[in-house]
Amino acid sequence: METSRDAELGAYKDHPILDKAAEGHVKQAQDAIKKALDSWFSECFDIHYDSMIESFPICINDEACKRANKLLDRVLEGEEEAARALFNARESSRRVGIGFDEGRPWSQIIHGKLHTTGEIKLREALVNAHADLLRNERILDLESQLEGVTSQLREANKRLNDRGSMEV
Repeated sequence: METSRDAELGAYKDHPILDKAAEGHVKQAQDAIKKALDSWFSECFDIHYDSMIESFPICINDEACKRANKLLDRVLEGEEEAARALFNARESSRRVGIGFDEGRPWSQIIHGKLHTTGEIKLREALVNAHADLLRNERILDLESQLEGVTSQLREANKRLNDRGSMEV
């Protein structure tokens, strides 16, 4: 039973012949759209795939360097948590955290060989590998600072002498 509102809105009535034709047109349109989208996605993927493969390692490397630099900056600014992260210096890094041996030191001699954690080995390796480099670079830093301050003092003394004042 059709109401006046249905008539105003143009209520749809089933039509066995027209419905089949409409379904065919809709299916044809869907297939064409799907084919066009598949082609477009394939084209986009093909165009950008090689670029992504080539640039991905570079992007990962750049991001890793940025994060490492950010961590080092935080360490140099005195942030203890960052320094602990950099050197794997956690409270539990020297003692067993759970289990039967909880609280005992990780480092133990087993069959005549010292066994320890990766964290301890990392810190040892950093000191062993770079102690001279760090010490020598620090000496060069201090020498450069001393040269700068001495140079300023000489210039200040020269200016004072030129004015007839006593040296500092």
